[in-house]
Amino acid sequence: MVNLVEPKKGMKICDPTCGSGGLLIESRKYVERHHVNPRDLVLESNYGSLAMCEMNMVLNGIDDFNIEYGEVLSNPKLVEGGKLKTNDRVLARYADVN
Repeated sequence: MVNLVEPKKGMKICDPTCGSGGLLIESRKYVERHHVNPRDLVLESNYGSLAMCEMNMVLNGIDDFNIEYGEVLSNPKLVEGGKLKTNDRVLARYADVN
């Protein structure tokens, strides 16, 4: 999925259903493989996987990210002036746990 959206330096990348943060980590690696340093990773995380996502980001050497706590699908957290912040790319993977 990351190869399809081709993230670039300076883009804001959001994964509103991030789980462990894998798509954001792969986005970062994609940009790094193209010899640039990504600085704008934007992440919304649901409450069930917040700690795992934070740990995974740090273990992968990523310390410039923004994680918001809460149920982001019904109550978005990355809001500015009463409106949703915009992103250059939004990546999400749905997994039915039932």
